[in-house]
Amino acid sequence: MRRFLAILLFVAVALPVAPQATESNLRLELQRAELNEAQALASLEQIKRLHAQGIESEFVLKKAQAEYDRAVLETKRARLALANELPSLRVVSAIKSRQPGGQTMVTLRLQEMERVYDADLVRRYLVSIKDQQSIISQPYEQPLTLRGANTAVVELRYRLLKDVDDVVVLVNSGTKREEIPILLEREMSANQLQMMSPNYSQEGALGDKVEYTIQIERFSSAARDVQLGLTGLPAGFAHEWIDAESKAKLSRISFADHQNTIRLLLRVFLPEASNPEWFGRLMPFRAEALSADGTTPLGTLDLQLRPIGLPRLALSSDNLLLQVAPGAQRRVLLDVTNVGAADARGISFESELPMGFRGEFDPPVLTSVAQREKKQVALTLIATPEAVTGEYNLRVKAISAARMANVESPELTFRIEVGTGRSALWIAAIIGLVLAAMAFLIVRMTRRVAR
Repeated sequence: MRRFLAILLFVAVALPVAPQATESNLRLELQRAELNEAQALASLEQIKRLHAQGIESEFVLKKAQAEYDRAVLETKRARLALANELPSLRVVSAIKSRQPGGQTMVTLRLQEMERVYDADLVRRYLVSIKDQQSIISQPYEQPLTLRGANTAVVELRYRLLKDVDDVVVLVNSGTKREEIPILLEREMSANQLQMMSPNYSQEGALGDKVEYTIQIERFSSAARDVQLGLTGLPAGFAHEWIDAESKAKLSRISFADHQNTIRLLLRVFLPEASNPEWFGRLMPFRAEALSADGTTPLGTLDLQLRPIGLPRLALSSDNLLLQVAPGAQRRVLLDVTNVGAADARGISFESELPMGFRGEFDPPVLTSVAQREKKQVALTLIATPEAVTGEYNLRVKAISAARMANVESPELTFRIEVGTGRSALWIAAIIGLVLAAMAFLIVRMTRRVAR
């Protein structure tokens, strides 16, 4: 066993260690190959002259030619090995821009490093853009094919799946993998501000509001104080700008030093009155970022709004004071009116009843109530024998299923008095006796004072 281990140790020490393929070693290998190629060429030329004179044989000439071809091949192999060790591509520029729909695009301009390549040699690369963890470009990889001594600038265009500025250009070629960290440039356009919104097209119910999330990004430090505006909406539509973080209402914004992005909310309030021309079509309008004096547009964003009608229910009754005795019941009529801009369908009713009461609606559900139509529903209030004498509130509301969400009417509140007729007579009698006693005492005291 010891002899076997000693042999293994001797072999490990005796075997030469392969030199590491660094750039300096590869350059030396290339110089050696080029020197061998030059020597092989000189030898071939000499043997050709000797062969022409009849001194050297055809066999020696072919052998010299083979040696030269082998030397040329070794030079190509050394040159490719060095090229694979060095960076293959350089980034000329990488410019980030925004599309009207909010997509973040990157235009990547690449140039292959200068190499001594054969005219028929094809190089293939796969180019991606990634953050510190994963690929964030769409398409994920773009093929790049170059041939010969090509130093032209190639342009590739990507959509970023994540909006970042610090990225890595990933270049794969066979088993070689290169990573080039870069900082994206921002596109300098005529406008100094870029406005974008992920929810630029929405539906809104009449009488309600919609909110657009808007991000404003500046590409020039000259854009500092900005006035906010909105154009294109018909009369009756109101709007307000809200800071996304502080929720403060704004009419203008100001970029701080080293601040390039501001997030806002644009609230658009739809009028309650309907216009038939609004329904069934998109209503385009435009958000604007203007210079501080409001004269120069710095950025614009096209938005869309589709107004839709919703039912709006209102409850009313001629009698909001209900008197009922324990064990008795009381019937009251409710008026259900649709004051909205769409028919109400499947209308049900909910009530908050005090303890000791039951309520029944007749009918329990209204199939539909058209716009500006009024229908009646009967509510039967039943007081159980255990109902306690006193005053209570009864709240009733109507609910209709609508396109966007259920629509609820404002609550209608009834005042309920629970008591008996006998108790009311006793209370009146007691009050009368108290008043008579007070009058008797006043008369007696007046007579004493007179004496």
